[in-house]
Amino acid sequence: MDHVGARELRANLAATVRKAGAGERVIITLDGRPVAALVYRQRQHVIENLDKLVVKAVGESGGYGMLIGPHSTAEEREEFRRRIIADPRNYIAQPTLALSRAPCFIEGQVEARHVDLRPYILFGEQATIVPGGLTRVALRKGSLVVNSSQGGGSKDTWVLF
Repeated sequence: MDHVGARELRANLAATVRKAGAGERVIITLDGRPVAALVYRQRQHVIENLDKLVVKAVGESGGYGMLIGPHSTAEEREEFRRRIIADPRNYIAQPTLALSRAPCFIEGQVEARHVDLRPYILFGEQATIVPGGLTRVALRKGSLVVNSSQGGGSKDTWVLF
């Protein structure tokens, strides 16, 4: 985080705005007191909407290092807010998707679970739709996480065309 006095800001406005645009938080001071901050607008949007978004650490996989905003607590959102401010380039955000549901046989009963479908298309001289795909299932009731490392599973998938 960089601190810039008002006089220095006037002299170096373009460079200072470029810093903020690159994700660096710039504190503007007047007589040595912080009075404003320049922040990258997309980061600010994510911070203001953590309760609506899915936020993922870019270096993680398998459903680790993520926040599912609508299912998170205020404490979890505050922790992610701090992490994003400290290292904004380490996180990506996306809207929470309404996953489809499919019937699953769970402990002797048929129950609905969230699923996502990944069809495969081979593209060369022509496009070929593969007669199958991957359907990942969130086996925990109410969960949106379909990764197998986080308790998810898979279903047989056929693509008919």
